[in-house]
This record gives sequence, structure tokens and C-alpha cells, in this order.
Amino acid sequence: MSSAKEEKSFQNTTSYTLYGLTFGLAFPVIATLFDINIQGLSLSLDSVVIVQSGNPLHWIIDTAPFFLGSLSALAGYRKDQTDHLNRGLERMVAERTDRLEKKNELLKSEIENRKKTEKALVEAKEQAEAGARAKTQFLSTMSHEIRTPLNAVIGMSGLLTDTELNNEQHDFVNTINKSGENLLGIINNILDYAKIESGKLDLEEVEFSVAFLIEDVLDLVSATEADKNIELLYRIDENVPDYVKGDSTRVQQILVNLVRNAIKFTEEGEVVIFVQSKKMEGGNIELMFEVKDTGIGIPKEKQKKLFQSFSQVDASTTRKFGGTGLGLAICKRLVELMNGEISVKSEEGVGSSFIFNLKAKGSTRKLGLRNPEHLKGRSIFILDDNDTNLFILKAQCEKAGMNVKTYQSPMEVLNSVEELKKFDIGILDMHMPDRNGVQVAEAIREKFSKMELPLVLLSSIMDLGSVEERKKFNLYLTKPIKQTHLHHNLERVFGDVEGILRSRDKEDLKKLDLGKKLKILLAEDNAINQKVASKMLERLDQSCDVAGNGIEAVQMCRLINYDLVLMDMEMPEMDGIEATKMLNKIQDDLGKLPVIIAMTANAMEEDKKKCLEAGMHDFLPKPVKLEAMHEVLKKWFKE
Repeated sequence: MSSAKEEKSFQNTTSYTLYGLTFGLAFPVIATLFDINIQGLSLSLDSVVIVQSGNPLHWIIDTAPFFLGSLSALAGYRKDQTDHLNRGLERMVAERTDRLEKKNELLKSEIENRKKTEKALVEAKEQAEAGARAKTQFLSTMSHEIRTPLNAVIGMSGLLTDTELNNEQHDFVNTINKSGENLLGIINNILDYAKIESGKLDLEEVEFSVAFLIEDVLDLVSATEADKNIELLYRIDENVPDYVKGDSTRVQQILVNLVRNAIKFTEEGEVVIFVQSKKMEGGNIELMFEVKDTGIGIPKEKQKKLFQSFSQVDASTTRKFGGTGLGLAICKRLVELMNGEISVKSEEGVGSSFIFNLKAKGSTRKLGLRNPEHLKGRSIFILDDNDTNLFILKAQCEKAGMNVKTYQSPMEVLNSVEELKKFDIGILDMHMPDRNGVQVAEAIREKFSKMELPLVLLSSIMDLGSVEERKKFNLYLTKPIKQTHLHHNLERVFGDVEGILRSRDKEDLKKLDLGKKLKILLAEDNAINQKVASKMLERLDQSCDVAGNGIEAVQMCRLINYDLVLMDMEMPEMDGIEATKMLNKIQDDLGKLPVIIAMTANAMEEDKKKCLEAGMHDFLPKPVKLEAMHEVLKKWFKE
């Protein structure tokens, strides 16, 4: 087809040339005939010759065919070129149009496919969200169902511990209680992991004391791990601000997980928390924590698995030490949520160090002593055979402005008792080689009275000694020693030496002196939980009325001006949320609105939020412990 067009193009050029030549010949022919006629000559060849040779103008006219033929040929050629170019453009346009049509078809097909994909993604997203909601609801329900009987196990075993039991029975009860605590820890880990995975975990920003937070961690851990002979210690670097702003709850959760993990894998020695910090731009602070133990250590090739979900070093670890393998995975995710990183350093047979950092906002608030003049410039001696503990105690006392002398051996002190008169106070560790703290105190008391040289016994809660032995001390402090607690108690010793601080035994800590009986209503449909809560309140020298559902609770509040309502969330006929809303609605008819505290097995964050939004004043998750009940009553009713 292309060659035919090219041939046509050549024929057109030839035609234009012939037309030009033909038209050009007309000029000399007509001019010759016209001139023959003017001169009166006959039409013949001779006349043509005469005319042509006799007039030079004819020479010019005779060239007309050449010029006109050439111009026509040029015009034909230019036209052929234009046609050729147009045909090329037409062909290009046709080809491009064809390609565009094909691309358009492909684009339409791709758009259709994308629409289908987007629709599938939307459906998958909706299914995933529905699945997440179902999972969250399932976990909430599961938590409630497990916590309800667990509340009875932990609550009743805790109460049973304080009754008259022989050694074997006491051991059985402790085992039950500790197993319940472990089960509770597993449930909490699973719920936390689910919240993190579903993106439901929100961080809060509150001002908190680093020292208080760590002391709370050690309180929580030492209460459950008191049967292990391990030193629990902490050291806060001088550059760490007294207060920072961040999510103290999650920082505490990370530390509790790491410290409990360290204790689990440490048979003897120590577990220490180190804290450092450095300033960053914009008034921010980078906090660096290290939890170091003297435990079994972790093989290098297996350290990478530590922060994976549901993973431990190996199967034998799970069999020997237990656990879900979620603790460190949760720590890692929480640290990452706070823009930090977590890592591990470990050597088999030597111990492990878990190190993490996180970002927090700085605060100008200071943590001061109540009466700094009581400690500043005082001389103190400290006797402890543990190097780390000795170093930390020395640093804590020096921070309060005290002059410190340290001893590592009881014999060092016993061989220089007379020299102790230069000190204002002394701290003695209980467990030491050769002599314990009580034996050293007996030797000191032969020379110095409590007024002349106050002594502080530093001991674990399991080895406080007899009443007679404790009388040799002005004060005893339980490990792990806390900086603020140490400072405040030393202040009290110096502030009132004559009124020697009396020791409080375990039962004293559980007494609540409110000066009056509270009117308490327990809204709970579960008979076992009713019994647990009632017994706990009895231990706190209180009693309660019982309502089996929300309707009964509201009716009883109309009749009696209760001080406190312990409200379960899930009850038949009317649940705790609806009952609380009703009580807030009719509070003008009640005389006074009681303090309403949720006491529920629904322990997820959204459950707590629901309770507070409904008008409840506080939240007490099940299983409820005696100490937690004590704290919440003290919080709301102790003057």
C-alpha cells in the first residue's frame, strides 16, 4: 500500500511537469502566430523563421515552456512531499490512536480491577475490624470469667494466710496464692498484648517521680518474691531529674516485667535497677534504664529470640521456669511506643542486663527532704557485706548531705566499737557472714544506748527477728531499700529520738484507723465474691450490706445514706454502670451521693473508662487483694 502511494506521488509530480510544459508552449506559439498576422505574412515555416529571427522578444517568450515546466515540476514535487508528510502524520496519528485506544482499554480494565481490589480491601478491613472487636470482646469476657473465680482463689487464700495454720498448711496456702498471682500475671500479659496488637493502647502523659516509680516497682516485686534470697537494689544517677512527664504506668509495667524476669532466672546474688538520663532538644529527656542480675545468663545464639512473641530461650526454659513468653515482647512494644529501644547483654553463668531507653519531657519540680537540716552534716556508718548495696546506700546518704563511713565485715565494726561514738547513727544489714546484724547490734548496745547511737536494721521481710531482737534498734527498714523512704525515716529518727519509732508487725499494716465505722454497700451477684469482699472488710474493721443486682443497690441507697458502694459491673436485671448512672441522676433525693467504686473482673482500659464516665469515683479490678482494698478505703475516707 505504501509503494502504491509512493508511485501515485511520482505520477502526480510528472503530471504537474507536463501541465507546465504544455501551458508554457502556448506562449511562443500564440506570440508567433500573432506576429505573423501583424506583419501580413502567410502562415508557413518560412514566416515562422522570419518572425522568430527578426524579433528578440520571441527568444524570451520561447523559454516560457522551460520555466513554467520547471515551476510546475517544483510545485508538483512540493505537493507530493506535503501529501507524503500528511500521510505519515495520518499514519502516526492512526497508530497513536490505536495505541491510546488499547491503553484506554487496559486502563479501564485496571480501574475495574482496582475497584474490585479496593472493594475487597474494604471488605477485608471491615472483617478484620469486626474480628478485632470480636477478639476484644472475647478477651474482655474471658478476663471477666477467669477473674471472677480467681478473685475467690487469691482473696480467700490471702485471708487464710493470716489465720492459725501449721507449717504445712501455711505452705499449701502460699502455693495456692502464688499460683493465683502467676495466673493473674499471665492473663494481664495476654490482655496487654492484645491491646497493643489491636492498636487500642494509648499512652498518657503525667508528671511522676522516677525514684517513687522505682520504689513502687520494688514494692510490687518484693511482695511476691519474698521467698528468694536475692538483694533487690536500685541506683539513680545524679543527672536524672527528680520528676519527668510520661506514661508512668507503662514504664512501671516494663520494669516490673524485667525485674520479675530477672528474679525468675536468678537463684542467688542481686537484681539491680540503674537509671541514667541525658538532656535532649526542646526540654526533652532521654531516660536510660538497666535491669542487671546475677542469674543463669542467656546463650548468645539464643538472645535474638528473646523479644519475639510467645518465645523463650528454649522449651526447657518454659518447663522449668514457666511463663507465656509474652513479657519481653510486651516490653519491646511498649518501649517502641515511647520512641525507645530495648536490648540485652548476657553471659552464661554470669548474668544478664536488659537495657532500654525512652523519651520523656522534663520537669522543674524537685523532690526535697521534709526536714533537710536533720540529715545534713550528720555522720553515719553503714555495715553491709554486699558491695552494690553498700555503694547505693552510701550514695543515697551522701545525697542527703551526710558524712558516710562504710564497713563490709561485721568484725571491722566489732573490733572498733569504741570508735562508733563519733557517729550519729548506724545502718546494719541483717544477713552477713560470721555475725548477723542483730549480733552486731547486741555488742554495740553494751556501749551505747538508743539515745546515744540510734541503729537501723536493714533486712528482708522474712527475717525481722524476734520482738526482743528488734528492740535493740531504733528503726528497721525492709529491703529493697528506697531512697525517699530511707531519708524520711532517718529524718524521723533525728527529729524525735526520744519517741522511738515502734515497729509495726504484718497485722498492723492491715489495720485501718478511720475513727468510725463506714456505711458500706456491696453490689455483687456472685455469692463467693460477696463472701470474699465481706471477709476483707471485716479484716479492715468494717462491715457491709449486700445487694444482688443494680436495682437492689439503687433501692437500698434510697433507704440508707451509704458512705461507700462497691459496685460490680456485670449483674442481672441492672448492671453496675446503669445503677451508677441512676444514683448520679437521683443524688438530690439521696441526701448525699456515696463514693462509688467499681469492683469488677472487667479489667481492660475501656472498662475503667466506662466506669469513670458513668460517674464512679474509682476502679478496683478483681482479683481484689486486701492491700488494694485497704489503700482505696484509706484514699477516700482516711482524714
